[in-house]
Amino acid sequence: AYKLQLPDDARIHPVFHVSLLKKAIGNYEVQGELPQELEVNDAEDTYPEQVMGSRVTVKEGVAVHQSLIKWKHKSIEDVTWEDNDFLTGQFPEFSLEDKTVVKEGRVDGNMNQELG
Repeated sequence: AYKLQLPDDARIHPVFHVSLLKKAIGNYEVQGELPQELEVNDAEDTYPEQVMGSRVTVKEGVAVHQSLIKWKHKSIEDVTWEDNDFLTGQFPEFSLEDKTVVKEGRVDGNMNQELG
């Protein structure tokens, strides 16, 4: 079952079962194009460039190792925390070695001062 996040004034029930979904058939036209900065033209655009830090978080009671990733062709403001299992699965040739441990906190905390 799925629960939708609907406005308070919605007049439909927010929970439905996946068996109620039906394949959409019809002629659909593209309504518009994504802004250029959101377009992904090449797999190289979404490749990790550098590990900026690492941390261990807890998800559903399980310790999860994460790395702070600087992506190729993206600015330092676009770094993201990614699960190490995801990174090694999607980018097996990318090395997570030589990580530095970052204290739990916000991405926009003191990192800019450390990076220059």
